[in-house]
Amino acid sequence: YQRGNIESYYTPNYELAYVIGGNKNGLEEMPQNNFAKITEKETYQIDDFSGKAVLKVKTIYEGANADNIRGDFANTGSNNMSENLLNYYKTYFTEITVKTPPEIEDDSVNNKFVLNEEYAIDKFWSYPDSTNKKKFAAEIYGYLIREKLRAYDATYAERKMPLFLSYPTHVEQNIHIVLPEDWSFEIADDIRHTEFIDFKFTAKNVKNVVDMQLEYKSLTNQIPAQKTKQFV
Repeated sequence: YQRGNIESYYTPNYELAYVIGGNKNGLEEMPQNNFAKITEKETYQIDDFSGKAVLKVKTIYEGANADNIRGDFANTGSNNMSENLLNYYKTYFTEITVKTPPEIEDDSVNNKFVLNEEYAIDKFWSYPDSTNKKKFAAEIYGYLIREKLRAYDATYAERKMPLFLSYPTHVEQNIHIVLPEDWSFEIADDIRHTEFIDFKFTAKNVKNVVDMQLEYKSLTNQIPAQKTKQFV
C-alpha cells in the first residue's frame, strides 16, 4: 500500500543492501528513509452545559503512517474501520455516536492520507461533586500521544536490556475547544528535549476558546538500560 515515488518509500533500517548491476556487486550502506508523521486536529464544540458536544477530528497521515492506515482501510473495510474508530473513542467517552461517517482523502502522489471524523457526545461534562451540579469538569487528553507513551510506565525503570521505542514516530496534536462561556485557567508549558525523544505541550485560553498543542517525536529506536529511569 505504498504510494508516492521511489525516493519517498519507507524502508526499514536494514543498514546494508546487496547491490547488483553496473560495476557494483556487493554490500553497500543503505540510506534510510524513515519519514512518518501524523498530524491531528480535534475540535470540540460545546454550546451549553446540557452535556452534549460535537467532536470533529481531522487526521493527516504521511509517509509510512499513510501506508499503514491505507492498508488498514483496504484490509478491514470502511464499515468495520468506522466501528473500530468509534470503539476507540468510547474508551474516553462512554456515550458517543457517529454523527457523520468517516471520510477519507487519499493523495497517492504525495503519499498523504486524510481521515475526517465527526461524533456526537451526549455526556461531555462530569460532576466531581455530586452535591453541586453547578460544578462542571471534563477530561481531555492528547489521545494519540498518550497511546504512544502510556506503555512506558515505572515498571520499565529497572531493567538490564535496552528499552524499545517505536521509531520513526512523529505525532502532532492540536486540540481546539469552544466552550459555552468564557473560562480562565493556567497550565504550565512542558517542553523536553533528550537524546531519545522530543516532547512539547503548550496551551492558551482566550475568552471561551482553549487551544492545546502537543508534539512527540522519537529520535532513536531504543534507550540503553542504564538510562531508562530518565525516560519513564
